[in-house]
Amino acid sequence: MPIAPVRSLSALALISGAFFGTTASATEREDVADRECRVVLRRAKVVPLSRSQCRLEATVDVRVDQSGTAPKLVVHAPGSGIYAPTAALIEDARVGRFVRYVTLPNDPSLVFPCNPIDAIAVLEMGERSYFDHNANGGDFGMLRVSGDYEVSSEVCAL
Repeated sequence: MPIAPVRSLSALALISGAFFGTTASATEREDVADRECRVVLRRAKVVPLSRSQCRLEATVDVRVDQSGTAPKLVVHAPGSGIYAPTAALIEDARVGRFVRYVTLPNDPSLVFPCNPIDAIAVLEMGERSYFDHNANGGDFGMLRVSGDYEVSSEVCAL
């Protein structure tokens, strides 16, 4: 379970409502570190496609009382300087007190050079963007995934 927090205030500054294509500007949307299990990056896995290209597969849970808006998964290939939301997360099932979303298997926005990939789940609701920090202690970190990551069952229990 290789994971390491990535500290970057500029990452959160770049990931704003305007960045995601919503009508709110970066100054109108408040970025919040979610520690109340609104949105949880439950699992992330780097899958080799070839010697040089890998794909990120992920599962994101949204608490049922917060559902209605699909979460986004923001990914970053370290060293690239680019932070990008995935093209789509699709609703998969209801699991306990969560609605589960998964990445599309052929999403080209999730193909990267085979190196560790930084990822964070985001839920935009009203004037706030909730960034998953339920398993990540810092306010500005992303998870660095280099293999198969799964959040502990003690974090945001189903």
